[in-house]
Amino acid sequence: HLHHPSQELKRKYLNAHAPAEEFSPNDDDASREPRLAALYPSSGPRGCATALSVRGELLGRAVTHGEITLSALLPRASRPVDIPATFVSDTKLECVLPPSEHPGVAHLSLARAKATLTPLSPSATAASAAAAAAAPALPAGTCAFHVYGPFAASRLRPPSGPVSGGTAVRVLGSGFAPTGELTVRLRMRGAEQRVPAAFISETELRFMTPDFHDAGDAQVHVSLNGQQFAEDPELTFTFVAPACAIA
Repeated sequence: HLHHPSQELKRKYLNAHAPAEEFSPNDDDASREPRLAALYPSSGPRGCATALSVRGELLGRAVTHGEITLSALLPRASRPVDIPATFVSDTKLECVLPPSEHPGVAHLSLARAKATLTPLSPSATAASAAAAAAAPALPAGTCAFHVYGPFAASRLRPPSGPVSGGTAVRVLGSGFAPTGELTVRLRMRGAEQRVPAAFISETELRFMTPDFHDAGDAQVHVSLNGQQFAEDPELTFTFVAPACAIA
C-alpha cells in the first residue's frame, strides 16, 4: 500500500498543528461529520419568527437532493420541527426560526444528526437566563437560541448630553434579559448609530452615547438581540452643546 508524498506531508502537518480533539494519527477528514457551531442572533422575541445566520463546519455534506434541513426543538415543545435552510457556503447557512409562544431555550441542530434534548424550563427572568448559561454543555453540533418575553423601555436618565457623546445613560423599563446582544439604536435626521448596552437588571440597561456631531433630538430604541427593535414607546435623547447639557 503506497502513500503519495504530498498526502503524507499534509497528514503530518495536520497532526502536528491541529487540536488533539479534532485530529489523531488515524483521523481522516472524510470521516468528519457536518455540524452547527453558532447562531446569529442567538436570541429573539417570543411570538416572532427570527431570521438566523447559522455557522458550522462541512455543511455541504448535509445537503441532500439540493436541500438542507435543520431540526428545532422549541421551548415546551414535545418534539422537534424540521425547518428548511438555505446553503450559503460550507460554513454558513441561513434559515428562519419559527415563532415560539413560550420564552425559554430552543435547540437547533442538523436534521440528519438530531440530538435527544429535554427543553429547559422556560422563563423570561434574569435568574433563569443565568441558570441556563450555567447548564451542562449541549451535544456537539447543537446550538441554543434564547427566546425572551415582552420587554419595554420607558425612560432615559439623563435625557440629554453633549454632542461629543460619552454620556452614561440609564434605560429604565421592564423585561430586560442578559442575552449578550443588547443594542441601543439612535436616529437623528437620517443618521443612525448603534451602540452596545450593558445589562444591570430586569428593569435597567446602561449605554454610552456616541458622538453625533450635530445638536438635536435622537430617537432611541432598544433591542435585546441586536436585530429586532422595540418601536413603542419611542424615547428621545437630546444632544446639546456641552455648556447647556443637563446633569
